[in-house]
Amino acid sequence: MSASSPIKVRFHGQFAQEFPELGVAWEAQTVIDPQLLVLNDSLAEELGLDSAALRSPDGLLLLTGNLLPRGAAPVA
Repeated sequence: MSASSPIKVRFHGQFAQEFPELGVAWEAQTVIDPQLLVLNDSLAEELGLDSAALRSPDGLLLLTGNLLPRGAAPVA
């Protein structure tokens, strides 16, 4: 699912662009009613992410890969 989320996340895709042979296009399996068990608040802050937003319903979907920021192209 791709959507415009209120969560501000910027993915540059630099690794995937510079090393395309190390990844393949990927799509997350749909997660029904995701539940947050643990969130590393200090890491979220270090990455410039709002930990309160990550705890929201859209944040949980983002963490499970079921909500993609506009322009995201996930790889595995």
